[in-house]
Order: sequence, then structure tokens, then C-alpha cells
Amino acid sequence: MNKDHESTLTIPYVKVGDYYFPNFTLPPDAGDIGFWGRRRREFLREHRPVTFNQLVLSGELFSTLPCSIRRLLNAWKASFKL
Repeated sequence: MNKDHESTLTIPYVKVGDYYFPNFTLPPDAGDIGFWGRRRREFLREHRPVTFNQLVLSGELFSTLPCSIRRLLNAWKASFKL
């Protein structure tokens, strides 16, 4: 196996007492996604499972939901502008 590839697969550990725990960090919380964010999440889960799984596994799901909702609301406001 390639040495460069091997180094990217290591998981950092923290020693607490006599035990080693993996040093995982959660992505920052995007806050409340609201009603439309939950609807979008359900749509992705039911109708676009591959995209949903890619977003969940990469940790980008909750960061992309508010952005897509803002785009939706801006388009909605622009369509009703007189």
C-alpha cells in the first residue's frame, strides 16, 4: 500500500486516563432549518436518495438547506414583486 495513502486514513486519538478515544468533531450547527428546510430534507431523502446520502456523509446537509431555502424565498418574493 502507498505510504501517502496510508497517512490519510489515520484517525486522531486522544488519551484520557488509560483509554484512547477518537478525536471526532461535529460540523458547526446551522441552526433551525425551519418548516421548508424539513420539507426539502424529506424530498431529498425520498426522491433523491443518492444526493441525500452524499450530503449527509459529507456533513453538508444542514449547511446547504438554509442556502436553498433562502434562494427559494428570494425567487418567490421576486415573482410576486409588482
